[in-house]
Amino acid sequence: MSQQRLVPKLEPFNLPVQRSQTFFQVTDKAFPKASSGVALAYEWCASQKHFSVEKLIASFDFIAERDLRLAIDHAVAAGALVSVG
Repeated sequence: MSQQRLVPKLEPFNLPVQRSQTFFQVTDKAFPKASSGVALAYEWCASQKHFSVEKLIASFDFIAERDLRLAIDHAVAAGALVSVG
C-alpha cells in the first residue's frame, strides 16, 4: 500500500485511430504516360500484385501526395488499376 503512493499515476494512453487503407490491384492494361517521378511510381505499382495508396505515398515521399493520388485516378481511368474492396 505504501509503495503505491510512491508511484505516480500515469494518464491513460490511447493509440491514435488508424485510418482504413485504400487498396488497388494491377490489371493487364498499360499505365498512362507520366512524368519521371510518377512513371517511377507506376513502375513500382506494376511490380506489385496489389498495394495500398498509403504505402505508395510513403514509398514515394519525394512526390506530392496530391500528385500521386491524381496519378492513381488517371491509372484507374486508363484501366491499369482497379480498386479492391
